[in-house]
Amino acid sequence: MATKKLLVSIADEALSDFAAVVRNCEQAGLQVEETMDEIGVITGTIDAAKLDGLKRVRGVRDVEDAGAATIAPPESDLQ
Repeated sequence: MATKKLLVSIADEALSDFAAVVRNCEQAGLQVEETMDEIGVITGTIDAAKLDGLKRVRGVRDVEDAGAATIAPPESDLQ
């Protein structure tokens, strides 16, 4: 089972019902890690096979790979 770490953006018109959108995302298979209702974003992981279902959840505007960010050490040439 391959899982993906995601950022889920909620549509502006669905922000007033943010909690319901979160529940629907969970029902679609998203394992919610954090909810940020102030900015309309949910973070979590999902089985890659369930990704298309998550994208079809009412109120979801966008689903994107969370990726990984790294910062060079202070002694690095690149800053």
